[in-house]
Formats: sequence, C-alpha cells, structure tokens
Amino acid sequence: MQNLNEYKKIIDIELNNITNNIKIKELKNSIQYIIKSKGKRIRSVLCLMLSNIFKIKNINIINYATAIELFHNALLIYDDIIDKSNTRRNKITLHKKWNYSRAILSSEYLIMTSLKYLNKKYHHKIMKEFYITALKIYEGQQIDINFQKRNNIKIKEYINMVKYKTGSLIGLCFKIIFLLKNKEIKEISQLGEELGVLFQMNNDLDNIQNKKNKKYAEDIIKNKKTIIYIKALEYINKQEKKKLIQLYKQKNKRTKIKNIIFFFNKLDIIKKVNKYINDYKSIILNNFKKSSIDNKYKLLEVIKIIFNI
Repeated sequence: MQNLNEYKKIIDIELNNITNNIKIKELKNSIQYIIKSKGKRIRSVLCLMLSNIFKIKNINIINYATAIELFHNALLIYDDIIDKSNTRRNKITLHKKWNYSRAILSSEYLIMTSLKYLNKKYHHKIMKEFYITALKIYEGQQIDINFQKRNNIKIKEYINMVKYKTGSLIGLCFKIIFLLKNKEIKEISQLGEELGVLFQMNNDLDNIQNKKNKKYAEDIIKNKKTIIYIKALEYINKQEKKKLIQLYKQKNKRTKIKNIIFFFNKLDIIKKVNKYINDYKSIILNNFKKSSIDNKYKLLEVIKIIFNI
C-alpha cells in the first residue's frame, strides 16, 4: 500500500491541472489559492486507499476521488462565508482575501468541475449517490445553523446533523468503491457516516484544546452547539444551565472564551466528553467487526491511518 503522501500527490496533480484550463485571471487565482491551501485530503485519499484494498483497477477512481475533493473544498468556502470565518488552513479565507462574490463564484466553479470529473466516465449509481449526498450535506448545514439559535440540543439531534453534514461525504467514499465492486452499500455507508461523527467530535474537542489552532475556540465565538456543549447539558443542573446560556451571550470574545472554557473545566466536562468519544469509537469498531464487510483487517488499517483511531 502506498503511503499517505503518495496518494496526496496523485490528487494534487489532478487539482493543479484544473487551473491550467481557466482563462479568467481572477477566477484562476482564486481556485489556485484554494488548491494551494493544502488540507489533509482525507476524503480523496480515503477513496484511493479503499480502491487499493478492494483491488479496483478502474482508472476512473482518480476522477471520482478528485470530484469528492473538489466538492469538499467548495463546501468549505460556503462554510467560511456562513460562519464568517477569517482563516482556513492557517490562511485568510477566500471571502476575506477578496470578497463574497468572488468566493461564491469560486465555490460554484468547483462544484461544476466536480460534476465534470464524475461525468468523465458516467456511472448512474455513483452519480445518484453523489446527488443524494450533496442534498444531505446542505440539509445538515441548515440544521447546524438552526442549532446556533437553540439552547437545548439533544445528542441524537447532534449526531444526526453530523451524519448529514460531515459523515455523508465520508460515507460516499466507501459507497463509490462498493458500487464499483457491485456490492451492497448499506453497511459500509453506515460505517462511513459513523466515522464522520467520530471525526467531527474530535474536531469539536480540538477546537477548544489546541491553542496553536488559528481557529482556537471559534466554535464558542460562533455559538456552535458542539459535542462539548451538548454533553454539558446532560450533566449540569438548571442553575448551571442558565449560567452557561448567559456565558454564551457575552459580547467580549476573550472573556467569553475564558469563562466558558473555565466553566467546562470546572465541571470536568472535557473529561466526560473524552470518555464519550472513546466509547463511541469502541461501538464503531465492535459493529465493524460484527459486520459482513470484506477485507476487514486491511480496511481497519486504513481507518486507523485516516481517522487516527
């Protein structure tokens, strides 16, 4: 099996080739800016690694992996606009560097280019699953926005939102491979969605623990209802809940971050969340071992590498 960097290089070559055909300078610069803001390429690399495990010889797998990467980057642009984020991958966000119009146009261009890659070798079932996934992501994004105005969020609601917003695209990576192998996709799709939830919960935790992250505590500033906030509601009494809601209404960002993190630490919420995440991970792995999915040993290797579990 190739290492992660070798898979990333394959995707990077495809992404760099895209800008060669863009004639409008402003658009070309915007797309180059996004592509060169190199992320982890988790989804596209996952797609390629899975194709290796299941011995997919189809040359179009690179097109499918590239399409997923393009669509993901398009969604990140929208995420940054919706969240009014200033940075992404330690760089200024596209709408901040230029303007909203340019960012929206760039996102649309990436979406259309992703469809072009999918259609290089038309596969009806893959195209259908791509559209279903896209609609789920948009629905998940709206649910996430709705949560910002609510104080009472149940854990089941959070998990459902994350499965739509984050898990569905990871699930699509698995679905594509199984569709190319003419295999049943239900179990593998559920695995992908659950891994997406695990991935997001770890991101939620990292956001308030990793001070080196330029987006440190941004979830608190944006009133995001993360796994930390939701699990806190399960452990605190009515008075503490009222206090937490008031803390989230604070206008001064530094004070808000300091007070809310102090509140979480005082009640040992972070420790409880860590336990919940570890328990969730154990459930995923146990269900995976009981499943009828092929090549479990090699697949587990990939899951551990990509999702760090």
